[in-house]
Amino acid sequence: MTDTLPEFSASRFNLYKTCPRLYRYQYIDHLEGNRHVYTLMGSALHLAIEHYYKTKENPLPLFTNNFHELMAAASASENGVVAGNLLAKAVTLGQSILRGMDWGTLEPKEIEFGFRLPFPAENPLVIMRGFIDMITEDEWIVDHKSGGKKPSSVELANNPQLLIYVWAYEQLYGHKPKRVIWHHLRTLELCEAKVMDDYDAKLEKLTKTLVSILTDTTFEKIPEGYFCKQVCAHNHLCWPRQTDEESLTFAGDS
Repeated sequence: MTDTLPEFSASRFNLYKTCPRLYRYQYIDHLEGNRHVYTLMGSALHLAIEHYYKTKENPLPLFTNNFHELMAAASASENGVVAGNLLAKAVTLGQSILRGMDWGTLEPKEIEFGFRLPFPAENPLVIMRGFIDMITEDEWIVDHKSGGKKPSSVELANNPQLLIYVWAYEQLYGHKPKRVIWHHLRTLELCEAKVMDDYDAKLEKLTKTLVSILTDTTFEKIPEGYFCKQVCAHNHLCWPRQTDEESLTFAGDS
């Protein structure tokens, strides 16, 4: 009976890979996190791109309005916004991306295509859900990404989220897509992801990873680095700092 299976999103694999402890905080403990200004920019860009392809209307006003609305909502939340001082720079970057888009390069068949399927198809463990940014008339999967870092070809070829998109496409259409594209919005580069190479082996490995996630009880934290200090909202839970009072007490006892 699939109606008793837990829900799992394609993006969870990437978060677990980034930091198992943060995965626990977000999906098991349900702790509210903060939002980085460039993450909010990415959300506003996705909405603007989707709006353009559906309506052919100028995406710039929608992007700017949505970005400011997302910023206001995040700023009013408990954890606020990371790097909020970069708002003006992020607005300018987002507008520059939209102005530079070659809207005729991709011909969409589906936009923000949602799926919700038992995974694996045989002996399912979860209900896998997700949204594919675009499926083109040429049978390409396109995933828009606004981050500054472009993954290597090896990283793209082993990206678990893209692999799940291929699997979902095959389940729904009866065959694999012709290409998988990681669309780097900052450079407007269409980067092909070779996730279909050794597809069966990768899918088997991903299923084992899913089992590991579902049975994990420790959710180890990663070594403290840039991500912990500059991005994660829950750094203080993993790496507690001494308060001024504790520091004074410690100094007095020495």
